[in-house]
Amino acid sequence: MPLDDRPRRPVCRVAVNRKIRYASFKGTKRDAQIELAKLIAAAAAGTLPDPSKTTVGEYLLKWIDGHRGLSGKTAERYRQLIVSQIIPHLGAIVLQKLKPAQIADWHDKLAAGGGKEGQPLSNRTVGHAHRVLHKALAHAAAIELVSRNVASVVKPPKVEETEVESLKADEIDTVLAALKDHWLETISVLAISTGARRGEILALTWTHVDLDAGTIKIERSLEQTKAVCASKHQRRPRVSARCPCRRLRSMPCDRTGGAS
Repeated sequence: MPLDDRPRRPVCRVAVNRKIRYASFKGTKRDAQIELAKLIAAAAAGTLPDPSKTTVGEYLLKWIDGHRGLSGKTAERYRQLIVSQIIPHLGAIVLQKLKPAQIADWHDKLAAGGGKEGQPLSNRTVGHAHRVLHKALAHAAAIELVSRNVASVVKPPKVEETEVESLKADEIDTVLAALKDHWLETISVLAISTGARRGEILALTWTHVDLDAGTIKIERSLEQTKAVCASKHQRRPRVSARCPCRRLRSMPCDRTGGAS
């Protein structure tokens, strides 16, 4: 397994199943020797990926099209990040040639002007895009399309945590007074009293409500995508014992559908 030392671009040659594999890269002879050792070890272990000209963009679209286990809303968001934030910058790069330095440069470009009309993106959004890329490359590494997940080498920008502001007791009374007899009153009472999310409240039916026991069982959530509006089961159904049952009893209800 000879090493061909050429100026500025050493070339490694590795025999795999009696076929010669070439890998060229920028660096010194010492760098090439280290890379050659890695290639030999991968070839011996049977983990050296077969050569492929598949680009990052081609792989990501195929990955998201065939991904199972994602909710409709999550899959829609992943696709949006892939199409809008990843492919325009990294899509043309051959998947097996994607380098950590290119990912770091991609982070900088997104932060500087990766939004609509060249607007800067927040560190949180850059982090979301990075996690999608990391997840996709982890799958590529698992099925041996690539030798490693290069997205695990580079960390996304740090996000400064901010405390979520919630309504104070006197503000709650003001909000509910303003919503008196409004169609949003019932929804607001449930949200404030139970902490249930919007999708969980929208998925409630009267079978989930026990006015006598004072409980609401939350076991489904309604999510809307551009394609469909569907209900999904919660992984961990829970029971809220803070059901505002007395207030619900006083509200006009249509028990064939829900509180009105």
